[in-house]
Amino acid sequence: MIPFHAILTGKKSLFLAAGILLGFNVFVRISNLTEMALILLVWYGAFLDRSKKLRDRSEDTKQQKDVGRRINMVWQQTGICVGGYLIGILAGLFLMILTAGVDGYSRMLNWIFSLFTSSGEAGGYAMGEMLGTILKNYMGSLRWLLFMAAGIVAGTIMFSIKKDRFLKLKKFFYLAGIVILGIYFYRNGVYDFRYYNNGSIFHLCVIFFLSEWILCIRMMFHKRAGKEDKLLAALVMIIILISPLGSNNHLFTCINNMFLLAPLGCFAGYRLYGFYHEKNWSFPCSAMGVVLAAGLLLQSVLFHWYFVFRDGVDGTPRDAVVTVEENYYLAGMKTAHTHAQAIEGLTVYAGEQFTGDEELILYGNLPGVVYLLHLPSALTTIWPDLDSFPVSLFTEELGRLVEDCPSGKREWPVLVLSLETAA
Repeated sequence: MIPFHAILTGKKSLFLAAGILLGFNVFVRISNLTEMALILLVWYGAFLDRSKKLRDRSEDTKQQKDVGRRINMVWQQTGICVGGYLIGILAGLFLMILTAGVDGYSRMLNWIFSLFTSSGEAGGYAMGEMLGTILKNYMGSLRWLLFMAAGIVAGTIMFSIKKDRFLKLKKFFYLAGIVILGIYFYRNGVYDFRYYNNGSIFHLCVIFFLSEWILCIRMMFHKRAGKEDKLLAALVMIIILISPLGSNNHLFTCINNMFLLAPLGCFAGYRLYGFYHEKNWSFPCSAMGVVLAAGLLLQSVLFHWYFVFRDGVDGTPRDAVVTVEENYYLAGMKTAHTHAQAIEGLTVYAGEQFTGDEELILYGNLPGVVYLLHLPSALTTIWPDLDSFPVSLFTEELGRLVEDCPSGKREWPVLVLSLETAA
């Protein structure tokens, strides 16, 4: 939100801070490079100011001078943002090279380049695959949004007939129709109550994103909307657009940003309702939107309460408690019974047999074992079976171990397999 406040206040320090933070943020997740698109918000703010001043002023000479000053100011703000961004990037690179060396940095760049330019081994990171997945997610939920639109149209027709009579009865029948639509959605898998996997929220979130697109586009072109409203609408659209880029996780990166997108989307809906509350379709639209937002909120809270990443996603009860008191990180953790036994056995074995100098190779979706046992990985990754880690690189690093370990340069690593992989 710093770019938003920077545009409203015009403070150079905020533009600089926004650039620095966005530059640092690249080292949180490399695909955050797409956040450079937030500079569009600065240019859009300048466009809004120019449009307003052109409407307000009547003398051509004053218009030209004011437009010239505004263009210079925008270039200044853009330059400050870019300068801050470079400061953040260079500071992060300096820390990376200081801790991992130039070789580690070059290997990282080669890995990233291979992800975005190749298919097959890229695990969905190739640009074509990535965009195809995003489009497929939207198209898969679009038909449910069309069902909701049809309900709004039917409600609008009902409220248009003798518009000032039987309002309470009309509202009752319309809300009853929304309940029936919700039941239909449940029976067709738009949402469910199995909160141990993401099917309970995914389609609802995508429907919400599609609705936000409609609301924000309308807000940006509404004559009565203020600069703040239009900037917030543009911010929401940019975030929805760039969040899934650079990831093979469908639209889940967008869902991760719901803490920001949900309240801003609801605010946009509230503002538009204020503009149109006297229209025949205002109640059908607002009621459908409120039910969607409330349902998504309820599902999200319950999902957050029950869901555990990669544990019990098939419905296996997590009713066992890990009882290894020697491990501070594990004691008292709830998981499936078989996982609890495996964790306890591994922890006890490591305490009895390991010296603390071992390196690990983990296979079977076990990246957290490095953290739980306080032992480093023998590879450059703790998750070698992740799709984004190419098989060719995995083979290369294993080959290096085969060369180094017999000669005494390194000790043989310990191989840890998951129950499913070892079976």
